[in-house]
Amino acid sequence: MQADRVSFAAGIAEYNPQTDESVADVLKRADSFMYINKKHIKKREPVQEAWE
Repeated sequence: MQADRVSFAAGIAEYNPQTDESVADVLKRADSFMYINKKHIKKREPVQEAWE
């Protein structure tokens, strides 16, 4: 019997008043980070912090 694989990806972004004009900008960046994390999870690669 093969075990099911479960994964979780999240994107976190912080409001930056110098670059963000709206909450939508923050959510867009968080969404982008989530898809980057998902890509790394599928390849079983370590996820690097994008905000460094």
